[in-house]
Order: sequence, then C-alpha cells, then structure tokens
Amino acid sequence: MMFDFIDDIFHELRVLEKVNPMRMSQIIHYYQEGEYSKALTAIKDYSTETHSVDIYLIFMGFSCDLFLNLNKVELLNEMLNSYLKCLTSLNDKLSPSRDFSRAIKQGIITLLSMIELKISDLMRSCSFFEYSDLAHSFSQLFEYSASLSEPAVEYISSSQYISATKSLKSLSDWLVKLSDKEKSEVSSDKVPEFNSENQKISNKKSVKNNNYIDNFASNKWYHLIKKVAMFQATLKDDRLFESSIIYNDIQSELTVFDPKEYFPGLFFPLFKSLAPHAKSIYRHIEQHSNTLEWHIASNLYRSDPNRFLRDLPKMVENNYSSDAFHEGDYINDAYRDERKLIDESVSLIDNEQYSFKEDISMDEGSEQISQLATSSEHEFNDLLSDIDDIWDSSDINS
Repeated sequence: MMFDFIDDIFHELRVLEKVNPMRMSQIIHYYQEGEYSKALTAIKDYSTETHSVDIYLIFMGFSCDLFLNLNKVELLNEMLNSYLKCLTSLNDKLSPSRDFSRAIKQGIITLLSMIELKISDLMRSCSFFEYSDLAHSFSQLFEYSASLSEPAVEYISSSQYISATKSLKSLSDWLVKLSDKEKSEVSSDKVPEFNSENQKISNKKSVKNNNYIDNFASNKWYHLIKKVAMFQATLKDDRLFESSIIYNDIQSELTVFDPKEYFPGLFFPLFKSLAPHAKSIYRHIEQHSNTLEWHIASNLYRSDPNRFLRDLPKMVENNYSSDAFHEGDYINDAYRDERKLIDESVSLIDNEQYSFKEDISMDEGSEQISQLATSSEHEFNDLLSDIDDIWDSSDINS
C-alpha cells in the first residue's frame, strides 16, 4: 500500500498547530510541476520526520497516488475506498490544529481536480463495470472528509466538485453506451458479417460526434474542420490543384477569423456576465490602468491566476463608487476609443446556429425555438458525418 508508512509511525503521531512553511512550499512545488513521485516521497519524509499527518498533504498524497497508479478507471472505486479507510484510521490525529477547515478544503479540491483529470483521461478505454459502486464511494469519501471539520466544510459549490461530478456523469453515460453496445453485439451474432461491421462504424461515429458536441463551437467551426479534412484528403491523393483551391479558401477565412463566431458558447456567457457591470469595469480600466496598484496586481495575475483568484485580498480600489469617477479623470477621447472592451460594429452570430449547455425551461410559445434547435442539430449531425466520411475514406487520423 502507498500509505503503509503511516502504520509505522501511527502510535507516535501528534497534532501540530501549523505546518513547516518551507517544507510545505517544496512539496507543493513538486506537485505543481507534475513531479508526483518526488511530491509523494517528500510527503512521506515530512510525516516521518515530524511524526504528524497534515490533512492537506495527505490529500495531495492521494492525488499523487491516483496519478501514478490508476491506469484503469475501473480501479478508482477501490482506491477511493482505501483513502476513506486511511482517513478513518487517522481521524483525531490529523494536523494542523490551526486553520484546519481551510487546509481540508484545499485538500478536497486538490483530489477532486485529480479525479476529474484521471476520469477524462481513462474513460474511453475502460471496460464495463458497476458505476453505482463508484458513485457511492465518491460521495462517501468526500462527505466524510468534509465532516472532519466543525462545522463541516462546504465544497459542493466549488468548480472542482462541479467538474468532477460532470466527469462522473460522462463516465456513467459512457458505461450505458458500452452496455448497449455489448447487447447489440450479442444480438448481431445472428446476422450477416457486414451488418456487424456497419454497426461498429456507426458506434465509432456516434462516439466521435459526442466528443464534438461536448465543445462550445458553432456550425461555422465545423464547416472549417470539414474544409481542413477535404484539404488533407486531396493532398494525400496528390490532387495539388484541388488542394490549392481549398487552402486558398481556408486562408481567406482565417484572415478574418473572429473567435466569437466560431465559439459562441464560450463568449456568450462572457458578455452576458459583463453586460450589467460593463460601465463600472470600463471606468476602473480608465481610472487605474496606469497606477502602481494596477501594475502590481496585473503582475500577480499573470504569474499565478489561480492564487490571484484565491489568495489576493479584496483591494481598496473596489470601494470606488460611481461618484468617485469624474469625467476629468478620464484619458482623452482618442485614447479611450482605442481601448473599448467591445467593438460596436461586431455582433455575435445569429443564436439559432448553436445551443448552449444550460438547463433552459421551455415556456409557452417556445415550440418554434425548439424546432429551430432541432433543425440546427440535424444540420450539425450531417456536417459531422461529412467530416467523418472524409477522414475515414482517406484514412486520416482525426
């Protein structure tokens, strides 16, 4: 077992008030750099030398163990159960006594991120297994972990938890498809060989289409993919004249490439969130972008966006009210025009060309919208089918 070393020091364990910041920073550095073996060794050394088990480090150790030793998603249930058993045995022997709630929340978030990563990485290569056992182990581990703190740590609203549960849902859907595929293959044993082969091709395309649909792209993006596939196919057949025509068309499109038109599902939420605050944000940029505070905060943001979001205290500049901004403080009009957040001449594409990954309640009168979405989906599926046919016929790795 990866954490057998705890048994050797179990009777000598003590609860420390706080961690050694120098040792902790070295371990975190190993982890952030992806040196998981070194991080795991450093965690063992730290626990052995200090006769303590830090809650954040133990979760980081779980994450390292998952990355290094989980090569089949079918084994995740067993590993989560072993982590729960480890935590249960330690219970009142966990450090630090100061800021324990904060440490355990950071640990939970770290492990959730690794679980999401490993599920996404291994899901497509897994064999069928009983998903309900994994779901139960997942809930049990994190509910128990949260309860170690008084009051219990709130982690369900974190983006890491949401991403991890989405990955689990995707895994569940994938296992349902595997089960259906196995059933169809059993029934297809009684039909001619070519039908079985057609079913495999159909299943392959279905999986590819689901991968595409998981993104926030519009039909325009997939039309571009189709052109690239056509270019690859004609080039492979030494049809250089046709390739030149297609490439010229692609190049013309790229010279006026506007990400908002190709990835509306990404940018629509951005502008939707911006709209109520655009005036204030614009004013803050005008007022502060040449100040020392802005310069330092920008450097912090560029150096580590995650810590900028998590650790940076709320700055005093947030206390500015509308009255604190004066027209005389603004930069000259010519410079302001160069710094507009949104170009008024550019608008998002017609929203009937795409759909969003949001739960939208269907009000009365929404039947027409539903029909438009269905029509767009058919066009989308036909387009994906065209792309797959081009790649498959030319034996191009998509």
